Amino acid sequence: MRRTATLGVVVTGLTGALLAAPMQASAGPGAATDARSRERVAVVPVIADEEISHTVVTDAGASTTQVKNRFYRDSHGRTRTESGSVVTITDPASTTTIRLDTKHRLVQHTTGAAPATTTGKAPTTGGPQVTSKQQRLSSPMKSLGTTRMQGVRVTGSQYTVTAPGAKGAAGTKQVTSWVSNDIRLAVQTKVVDTTGAGYTRSYTNIKAGTEPSADLFTVPAGYTEASDAAATLDSTPCPLDISPDPMILESFGFSLGSRTLTATTDFANAACLIVGGAVYLEYPLSFVQLTPLPLPYLQLQVYDNGGLLPYVPYVAFGDIAIVAASATDTTTKDSLIILYVYY
Repeated sequence: MRRTATLGVVVTGLTGALLAAPMQASAGPGAATDARSRERVAVVPVIADEEISHTVVTDAGASTTQVKNRFYRDSHGRTRTESGSVVTITDPASTTTIRLDTKHRLVQHTTGAAPATTTGKAPTTGGPQVTSKQQRLSSPMKSLGTTRMQGVRVTGSQYTVTAPGAKGAAGTKQVTSWVSNDIRLAVQTKVVDTTGAGYTRSYTNIKAGTEPSADLFTVPAGYTEASDAAATLDSTPCPLDISPDPMILESFGFSLGSRTLTATTDFANAACLIVGGAVYLEYPLSFVQLTPLPLPYLQLQVYDNGGLLPYVPYVAFGDIAIVAASATDTTTKDSLIILYVYY
């Protein structure tokens, strides 16, 4: 059964649009799913290296930076990513994100609203309700076939995504995904826009089926709660940092993907504030705003609302554009959202 709906979302100071899901190739007979069948899906524990590369294109040419992180996922769907002295722990069941600064022994907790039911409505934070608009962001899926990558079987797919929040050539992005349904992991995700700028996330040295220690998903003793205030950014007037960009969510039946997007700007030196933005999400993605406007920072929770799907595996896209401004400067940046739903 395929569900289509025009839904409203609740925001404060943002323009929101909840968009229709893209057409994709069917996974075959018997692949249709609903909220009940989602509950029977198990999460495969994974330990791996996460390799991320960013390519930036300027008038001087292209430059690429590469980072290697350590990644853990347990059978509850909790994840831990170790990137230098920063550790990020996510728990989709409690919609909680924990950020550890191991160098200074600081911890910051962010807890989102409880995920909505299959009505797909976002939790209410107060403020006006925005009328939704159906619009497809992605092209029909192009199948790339099946191969092996990092020792596991993967299936490739490619999409052209129009990101309304990105300006000019950067608004058209080609997304290539190599997904393993055996271990329920997007082994490689590559995003390239028409300027040549891009992002690639790959998992290597994959060890599946071994449960990570539960201690990895808790806060060690001796950590102090950090301030919720945004950090000062040393950059040009009205700098704007959005993290994560892109945001990649994964759902495993009962474990629905949920992450917090954080945008920060420089109030201390440039008197800048986050003044607004626009949210475009394909079904079954939803979002809720966690902090008010205007402030030097903004947090949005983006999540899979658990609604009915015509088939799985399933991919949906979104785009979130944020605006920072002062009396003399305005900056806009966007983050691409990718949701993988596994069976």
